Amino acid sequence: MPVVVLAMHCAKPAPANPVAEPAAVAAALSPLVPPKVGAFTATGDATTSTQPHRVELQRSYASGGKTLSVSLFTGDIAAERGILGSDAEHAFGSDTPTYWRTTSVRTFRTRIAEQRPTVRSSECYLAVGAVHVAFVRVAPARAGECAEVAALLDLETLARAPTVQSGAHR
Repeated sequence: MPVVVLAMHCAKPAPANPVAEPAAVAAALSPLVPPKVGAFTATGDATTSTQPHRVELQRSYASGGKTLSVSLFTGDIAAERGILGSDAEHAFGSDTPTYWRTTSVRTFRTRIAEQRPTVRSSECYLAVGAVHVAFVRVAPARAGECAEVAALLDLETLARAPTVQSGAHR
């Protein structure tokens, strides 16, 4: 009886993000919220919240009567991943005029939330790699403006940045 050998070509898995202490992760993420993002200029330094299993970095900006907020999250990001994993147009049980849609910004899954029929603010969550989430909010805004601003961020570097040990994976 002939022997059949099947060869499978398996791609190497992508390297995991390095794991580091929260302070080191915050320092690595800090350059990713630069003093300028497009026409927006930072109104102060970035603020950091570090917990054993989560790091949040946030910076505020302004330009011509508009405000911009950029936040980066890593570690325990289950809440943000829940938002990103949904395709619902309206939040369950919500009676607000805010509607969600799914798109992508430079290949990263993005969920945009905006009011209808008149957009007052534009905010979006971006799944950046396996362990990071970016959040961008512009107000006042036109439809889709948060995604346009998010595209100006260095998302590829964020996707490779270190993370903290998630409590869910200990």
